[in-house]
Amino acid sequence: MNASRPMGITLLAIVLTGTAIGGAVASVLFTRYLNVGYSGPILLAVSVCYSACALASAFYLWRMQRSGLRYFYAWGALALVFTVLMMSTPERASWQMPLAVLGAAVAVLVLGAYVNRSLKDVGK
Repeated sequence: MNASRPMGITLLAIVLTGTAIGGAVASVLFTRYLNVGYSGPILLAVSVCYSACALASAFYLWRMQRSGLRYFYAWGALALVFTVLMMSTPERASWQMPLAVLGAAVAVLVLGAYVNRSLKDVGK
């Protein structure tokens, strides 16, 4: 482990790697095996971009590079889109989607602030 990498960044990079794998698996499962109420190609594109951004963020955060923050925010935005896509089914109550989006947005902003603070003294 890099002595200059904070433990929180290490854990976040590991979680993002798992998220990237989960997004790739989800893209296969949702498009092949589940009958979703919205367009399959849209969900597939979001899942692939979600996975790519999570993996890029994990890689650059592990290396303590500032570009990891940009990929982290891109992953966060895609996580919000993914949440909206998953919650926009007729079975969901109308109050669940805003609550889920708000929770995801707060988590991304808080973690993004931590990453920004951790990487503030790091160059590109």
